[in-house]
Amino acid sequence: FADPDGFVVYLIQFKGLAGMFLRLMLWKRKQQSPSLFHWTINVTSSIGEVMKGFEQLGFKTLLDQTSDQVANDLLPAFNIDPKTCEIKHIRICHQPDDNFCATLMQWVNPKSEKKGWELTNSMTLSVDDVGYTLELAREAGFETKAPEERVMPVFGRLMVGQIFVESGSAPIEVCCYA
Repeated sequence: FADPDGFVVYLIQFKGLAGMFLRLMLWKRKQQSPSLFHWTINVTSSIGEVMKGFEQLGFKTLLDQTSDQVANDLLPAFNIDPKTCEIKHIRICHQPDDNFCATLMQWVNPKSEKKGWELTNSMTLSVDDVGYTLELAREAGFETKAPEERVMPVFGRLMVGQIFVESGSAPIEVCCYA
């Protein structure tokens, strides 16, 4: 079916051996649902440096695909021609104790462009120490923004810092209770 923006939405069902494996993993982790949520980060320059940076922040790789391994069958839903599209690399990674995934992608054709909207979405990670996490991010080569205290409804006082996957782009907020 098509969503209001005109994109085709695919219902992905895991059947057969893959479905049985997924249900076994859910049972083992005592989860009710697979929690297959992810945030896609379109990297415009060096995907290799971004992948290393995510590793240094503690992300573990679930899936790596180089340009010759990328399955292009979902691209028509986004009005992208699979014959002319080239994706350099896709990595799906996650924090070890979390099912939320980050999908890192570098598009060659059509090339991702920064037009400002990439600052309107962010991923938030709960950490034990915002300052320490920001230092790790700087050591990994990421640009960071100093932490600030925010008062949030329900949650109260939080320390929040930002990590930018690329300069001025794709913010990751890191937070902890102040």
